[in-house]
Amino acid sequence: MEYFDQYFDRNASEHFRSRIISEYFDHNALKHLRYHNSTEYFDRNASEHF
Repeated sequence: MEYFDQYFDRNASEHFRSRIISEYFDHNALKHLRYHNSTEYFDRNASEHF
């Protein structure tokens, strides 16, 4: 029974770690996308202004 407990604990921690990593990458991707969109928006406005 102890073996099963250790096995499930290890799987739970791996699952938790992968979820944290994917959330971290999602957050960074969202920031990058928002930055990219805002620079495109400002570029378009600047060219219209000039």
